[in-house]
Amino acid sequence: MAMAPNRPIPSEIDTHSIYHVESFRRRVGWGLHAFRIAKRNGLKVTHIHGRCYVRGCDFAAYLESLAQEAVDDA
Repeated sequence: MAMAPNRPIPSEIDTHSIYHVESFRRRVGWGLHAFRIAKRNGLKVTHIHGRCYVRGCDFAAYLESLAQEAVDDA
């Protein structure tokens, strides 16, 4: 039986911080596919000088929008 690869444990996202996309993905435990779906569903990504960043406050707003959709659908 194959062992699962060592994955970093997801950690906290600070709403007052800005994260490089790779660092953000590691912190929330998302792969590339999950990240792309989140972008498609409204997660804001900031592009600065050819690099991509996610602000912690934008991630919090994205989560709130998902929670609101769940409440509206119920």
